[in-house]
Amino acid sequence: MTGSLVSQKGGTRMEGQVTAVAACPECAAEISVAGVEQGEIVQCPDCGSDLEVLGTDPVTLGLAPEEGEDWGE
Repeated sequence: MTGSLVSQKGGTRMEGQVTAVAACPECAAEISVAGVEQGEIVQCPDCGSDLEVLGTDPVTLGLAPEEGEDWGE
């Protein structure tokens, strides 16, 4: 049954990966993510913000911390 979708824990499973829907904290767009881990950075397809995966059950997203310049340190 290749390519079939099965409902699982508020998301869908396709070929062994659970796809979850989370809201972008910047623009409130719904973002579908699959196979993410806590601490991973994803990008919002609507506003382009970099988002950090804060939790995986359920998937929660927050704005990713901005990287400062290291000034050669």
